[in-house]
Amino acid sequence: MATLAASSISIVSVSISIIVLELYSQRDSLRKGLKTTFKKLSRNTLILSILLGIFFPLIGLKIPDYFYIPLHMLGSTTVIVAIFMLGVFFVWETLH
Repeated sequence: MATLAASSISIVSVSISIIVLELYSQRDSLRKGLKTTFKKLSRNTLILSILLGIFFPLIGLKIPDYFYIPLHMLGSTTVIVAIFMLGVFFVWETLH
C-alpha cells in the first residue's frame, strides 16, 4: 500500500514540477505551452516508468527474474550513489 501511495504521489508531484518548469522556460502562449509540455510529458521516462510500475501488477504481469534481479540490484544502490554524489558536490563547492 505504501508503494502505491508513493507512486501516485510521485506521478502528481513530478508532473506538476515538470509542467511548471516547462511553462516557465517557454515564452509561448499558455495554450501552446501546455500542448508542448503535455507532449513532452507523455515521453518522459520517469513518468512512464512509474505508470508501468503501477500497471504491471494490476494486470498480473510478472517480470522475469533475469530482468527483475538486475533492476532490483540497480535500484537498491540509488540512495548510496545519491549520498556519494552529494558529498562529491559539497567537496567540489568548497574547493572552488
